[in-house]
Amino acid sequence: MKVLIFTHKNDIDGMGNAILANLAFDEVNFELCGTFNLTENILKYYDNGSIYNYDKVFVTDLCIEEPLLSRIANDEHLRDKFLDIDHHKTYANEFYTKHNFIKVVLSNEHGLTCGTSLFYEYLIHEGLIDKNNLAIQEFVELTRQHDTYEWKNIYHNEKSRELSILFDAVGCYGYINMMINKLRDKNNLTFEFDDI
Repeated sequence: MKVLIFTHKNDIDGMGNAILANLAFDEVNFELCGTFNLTENILKYYDNGSIYNYDKVFVTDLCIEEPLLSRIANDEHLRDKFLDIDHHKTYANEFYTKHNFIKVVLSNEHGLTCGTSLFYEYLIHEGLIDKNNLAIQEFVELTRQHDTYEWKNIYHNEKSRELSILFDAVGCYGYINMMINKLRDKNNLTFEFDDI
């Protein structure tokens, strides 16, 4: 399956989605987007027609806005390929969620959600990621705790904060590559930091 993912570039939540996509699918292209240039990034693929070459297009930790939202909704070849998964309160209303390809979930039985935790649940539900992989489970939970500040307010989990520090130190692509390699390693039965 050929997959394109647009995700937020500002923090470990956005990176977590690119990482999970690479663990779940064989062929992944990803675009790291700022809060205000998602539309511009999607339109590059839309306008040159290359977006139709993908089997699935994900938007994570961001939400598609008008007029692009209606353009996708009215495109019978594209709307079934799109899935936008977000957790921001701004988009938790019927204007967005009336579209089948937009899923906005603020909280669930695990607490507040983040893009990575919602994308992980989707991948588990679709059988695309091993739900018994404890290293991936913990990576997702550490990301969720950091993005929701539960690491500080509830769990006092320094490991979650250290994951964000690592991201700040190695940057977007360094972090993505490091985590993909770590989580693909079958010897990593849990999520632990190494010397690096």
